[in-house]
Amino acid sequence: MENKNKKLFTKTMFKKCNEHFFKNEKYSILKPYFPLTEHIISLYGEDIFEFSKKFRYVEEDLEFTDMIDDLITIVNKRDRQLVSDIGINIQKDLEDCSDAVLIHFKFSEPSEVVKEVSDILEKLSPESYLVGGCIRDILTMNKPKDYDFVTDTEMIVLKEVFEKNGFDVTLAGESFLVVHVSKNDETFEIANFRSDKDNSGGLIGNIFEDVERRDFTVGAIYFNLGTHEILDPNGQGLEDIRNRTLRFIGNARERIFEDPLRVFRFYRFLRRGYEAHPDSLRKVRQWFNYSIENTKPERIRMEMEKN
Repeated sequence: MENKNKKLFTKTMFKKCNEHFFKNEKYSILKPYFPLTEHIISLYGEDIFEFSKKFRYVEEDLEFTDMIDDLITIVNKRDRQLVSDIGINIQKDLEDCSDAVLIHFKFSEPSEVVKEVSDILEKLSPESYLVGGCIRDILTMNKPKDYDFVTDTEMIVLKEVFEKNGFDVTLAGESFLVVHVSKNDETFEIANFRSDKDNSGGLIGNIFEDVERRDFTVGAIYFNLGTHEILDPNGQGLEDIRNRTLRFIGNARERIFEDPLRVFRFYRFLRRGYEAHPDSLRKVRQWFNYSIENTKPERIRMEMEKN
C-alpha cells in the first residue's frame, strides 16, 4: 500500500473506531482525539476488521500492522496497552493534558469557591465538565481568566442545590439553559448541554451537540470533573492548541451566522499569536461586512478591548 493510502486508511480507521466506542464505551482511550464520523459507519458498518480487508498491505510493515492490531484490540475490548506509535502517542498526549489540568486545578490557581462549584457539580452528575477558555489557557500555561462549566443537571436542580450551599443564583432564562452562581464576589457560568441549533428551545443535549455550538476548536476542550479526563469531541482541539491554529468548528459560515461577533473574536485571537486556518480566514474575510452590519458597535468595542 502506498504511503498516501496508508495515511488515509489510518485516519479513517481511527475515526471509525472512535465513533463506535465514543457511543458505546465511555472510557475508550481514543475517544477524545477524533470526531464522530457518521458517514464512515454508514459506509462500512461496525466491523473494522472486515473494513481493513478492503486494503492491501504487507505484514513486514510493522508500524502499520501494529496500528491495525491496536484498532482491533480496542474494538474487541481487549484490555492491554496500545503498541503502535500512533496509539502510544495519543494515549500519552491525553494523559499529559489531563494531568496538566488536574495539577492546576488541585494545587495551583483556582480559588476555594471554584473548587466548591466543581465538587458540587461532580456530585450532581458524572457528566459535569470544565470547558472552554480555562482549559485552553491551562494547556498553554496561561492563567485562566474565568472558569466555565457545563453539565446535564437541570437548571431547577442547580438552583436549589447551589442556594442550599450559600450561593446567589441567577437563571439566564429557561431557553438559554444557563445559570450564574456567585459567592464571595466570584461568579461562574454553568450551562446545560444544548440540543438545538437556533436558540429556540430549552432541551438538554449531549456533549456532541454542545460542541457544535461552540466557535473555535481551541475552545472546545472538556475536562470531566469526576474522571479527570480530557475530552476533545470535535477531534481537532488538542492538535490546534499545540500548533496554535485558529479554526472554526464545523462550517465556518454557520458559526458566523449564529453570532457575527465571532468574526471579531477571531481577529482578537490572531492578535494573541494564533495562526488562522486558511478556510476559516477566507470565511471571515468573506463575511466581514455582514458581521459589521449585524453586530452592535458596543459589542465589537468590548470584544476588541479584551486584548
